[in-house]
Amino acid sequence: ARDRGPEAPDRGACLGGERAQVQAFEQTLRSLLNKFGLKDVGLKILDGMTDSGSYAAQIIRIAADAANPVRTLRHEAIHALRELGFFTDAQWSSLSKMAKDKWIDQYLKQRNVDGKPLKAGEESRYDAYMREYNGDMEKITEEAVSDAFADFDATKPPAGMLQALLKIG
Repeated sequence: ARDRGPEAPDRGACLGGERAQVQAFEQTLRSLLNKFGLKDVGLKILDGMTDSGSYAAQIIRIAADAANPVRTLRHEAIHALRELGFFTDAQWSSLSKMAKDKWIDQYLKQRNVDGKPLKAGEESRYDAYMREYNGDMEKITEEAVSDAFADFDATKPPAGMLQALLKIG
């Protein structure tokens, strides 16, 4: 066996440390989901995802390499809350109006598919969603609402309705 010298890290210890780090990270995200009232929604941190996150079949999946996993979790949590009937018709109507008046432009038309400010020649999130959802404006509106609530770490949440729910302590 080759001597790695005293400075060489123990590979087993590194892997164990990474595993503990991933578990702590998953616990942090799980506690956020619980705060959102989504205790029964599954959470998986996965390698090899093409998107930063997804929600389907009551499971939120977050890419292990997501640039901002908390933001991604907030976005996917809105999809879960909507599917599970958290919002009243009046609440969703109010959020949809805000999306149509402001958030579709702010979060979908002015950003690229990675969520960064749109540059000349790039496809907007709006155009990508129009293609993905075959122009279904209800789904596109839900994406805009999800992006707006995901952005609460950078902006102040709208007064009222969901501020307490989505406030991260």
